[in-house]
Amino acid sequence: MVSQLISTLIRKMFEYLTVKEMAISRMLNKVTNEFCNEEELWKKKIFRDYGVTKMYGKTWKQTGVEMAKCNMINLNDKWANGKTYKQLLDDTLKTGFDTLDKEQIHLISVAAKVSKENIYVLIYEIESMKNDDYTNIGFDNDTFRKLQHICSREMRIVYSAAVSVQNSNLYLPGEVYYYNISVKPNPFLLSLVDPIVYVMQFSAFSSEDLHRIYPLIDSFWELNIRAM
Repeated sequence: MVSQLISTLIRKMFEYLTVKEMAISRMLNKVTNEFCNEEELWKKKIFRDYGVTKMYGKTWKQTGVEMAKCNMINLNDKWANGKTYKQLLDDTLKTGFDTLDKEQIHLISVAAKVSKENIYVLIYEIESMKNDDYTNIGFDNDTFRKLQHICSREMRIVYSAAVSVQNSNLYLPGEVYYYNISVKPNPFLLSLVDPIVYVMQFSAFSSEDLHRIYPLIDSFWELNIRAM
């Protein structure tokens, strides 16, 4: 009874360790090594740390190790609109990535009280800022924190993943626009694409590289053109 309770407590404790900490713990002794190799423990940990319920690899342990290498974001965390990033990803894939542009622009306009004409400049400033010197862009601490949340790295990764799935340029199964070729996305092919793989891919990118891939500034201009 006591040993079973201790085992339960150890498993619970290990759920809160990072992958690196678990790698160190498994070398302590035979007992910790056995705990660190339990697949059920890794399955729970992967959901807790990354919000993922599918195995990517031969084992749950391998899945966790590879996601740690990718610096995988936690899809359980919530964006500024109250939805988890997993919900945000699912919704964006259903409604189109341009709806996420509009949502971000709306949230920024409300939080910062700036005109739409100045929003794209503000997005660039916030995403390019390497420190917390928010006074340079004229906001108090609370407003700046809200804006940082709206322009979060996680949001950028979700957006980049959705764009890659839905608008893949030269690469199927997304929508293709290239010279005189125009191919609409095939719903069946899109249903076979796993967006979590794209999330893992973009999680490995630096913030600077993410900004270079699919800048929301370009999308903002596209939205203005469509509205004209």
